[in-house]
Amino acid sequence: MIDLLELKDTLDVDATFRLNEPLEYTGTLENADNALERIKLVLTQTFDALDIPPFKQFIIFGDDKTILIIHYKEEIIGVVFPNKIDLEDVKNHIYERSEVVKKKEKIAVIEEEISEEESKEELAVETEEEISEEAITAEEEVIPQEVTTENEDEITEESKVITVEKEILDTSVIEKISDIAHQYLGDFSLDIVSNVIEDSDLDKENPSMDQVLEVTNSLKNAASLIIGPTKSSELEKDILKVIEDVG
Repeated sequence: MIDLLELKDTLDVDATFRLNEPLEYTGTLENADNALERIKLVLTQTFDALDIPPFKQFIIFGDDKTILIIHYKEEIIGVVFPNKIDLEDVKNHIYERSEVVKKKEKIAVIEEEISEEESKEELAVETEEEISEEAITAEEEVIPQEVTTENEDEITEESKVITVEKEILDTSVIEKISDIAHQYLGDFSLDIVSNVIEDSDLDKENPSMDQVLEVTNSLKNAASLIIGPTKSSELEKDILKVIEDVG
């Protein structure tokens, strides 16, 4: 987002403010908190009543001051300044700062994704080394024993039962995944979670670890289209923590 204080100081204006969340302002603005809410409400009602699509610029010329409100990309920025300051200079500066901010945000996202991938690769290498060491140690400690066919069958069956029990998760995990999805996706979450589950092999009565992980991955990919890759990765991490607790 554009730095309002930097914008005010650079242009030497009376006040700067933001009308999209979070509502913010700098400089001299009487009853600022109430004023921002009222300005946002009036603009919304006006354009809705006139059935006008999202505006690009809204300019009010006063006797000695001008108010400029620009809707550019995902921000709605307002500036209050004396008439002696050139309007075009103010507009151009806002557009330039917005482009700089967007480039920095894209670079930050790319760097974060690269960092996450490197961490995953390092973790995979460490895990593989630990498994190899454990396998070698276990092989060295194995003591040959005579096992009858009957006992061998019993051990095999017991192992299968234990394996199945470990893979099955509590059914509450589905509700917890839905709750986490709602935190990130809001009203979109219900439809997205329902579609992901319907497209999966998830057994709602006996959800297995593999099935839940498949749903988690699909949900992450679907959420990425709405909230972006960084937030969707955070969503995935929160769900994996819940799965670990339930398991």
